[in-house]
Amino acid sequence: VLTREDGVKEVKLLQLGKLFLRRYVDIFKNIYREDRNLVIRRGFWGYILGLLASAAFYFAYGWVGFAALAGAITIGQMTMYIAQFRLGQTAVTNSLSAINGMYEDNLYLSTLTEYLEHEVPEQTGDQTEGPSPRDGIRFENVSFYYPGSAAPALNSVSLHIKPGESLAIVGENGSGKTTLIKLLTRLYTPTEGQIFLEGLELNEWDIDALRQKIGVIFQDFARYQLIVGENIGIGDVEAIEEEARVEEAARKGMADVFVKDLPKSYNTQLG
Repeated sequence: VLTREDGVKEVKLLQLGKLFLRRYVDIFKNIYREDRNLVIRRGFWGYILGLLASAAFYFAYGWVGFAALAGAITIGQMTMYIAQFRLGQTAVTNSLSAINGMYEDNLYLSTLTEYLEHEVPEQTGDQTEGPSPRDGIRFENVSFYYPGSAAPALNSVSLHIKPGESLAIVGENGSGKTTLIKLLTRLYTPTEGQIFLEGLELNEWDIDALRQKIGVIFQDFARYQLIVGENIGIGDVEAIEEEARVEEAARKGMADVFVKDLPKSYNTQLG
């Protein structure tokens, strides 16, 4: 979800990035820890056996040489013995290569960690409340062009939605309905015009506070391989572990009826 383009909208709006990244890192660390311990055990015994094997090889080489000089074995036998010894050395070399590979993987891991910790700056204000809560949502002469597009997705749109009002916007595909939501949630910034929420221009809002005030369901919604309760709880990621709120949300959304029929109810794994 974090690396797919179609999941960006929900990850940003629902503030799921930190949650999913934390879970990914936890899972990765567990797998890495087990893999590391396994490689260390193999490497340790490989190293010990390698030392013993090396001592045995040198002893064997010496014995073969002296035996050949003394006439106890033929030249053909000596060649065969040396070939077998070299096969044994190859096995030891492979073990040491595995240890070296683990070291290289650790270098890549440090690079990955540095990349994941890199902060991408996002323009944001510091306001968490607007001065006029009853002013609702206002678009004033808003126009927007998608990057690389010569035609506007929105052209001089003005509208005012007051608290308590319901508004249905109907139009053909590509007419700009979803674009309105993307601008309202600051996934994009208008090319022209201004958008206000509670009497405050969107750029002045703290972006997390702004998105917490808005609930969005996209037509190309993401499917998360989490348990049922977590799929419901991601609507408010700060309360994802609160079972009572999750069950209340399911009841209000009329999902509790079929959720209770699932094998493990809200703990049923999806995906």
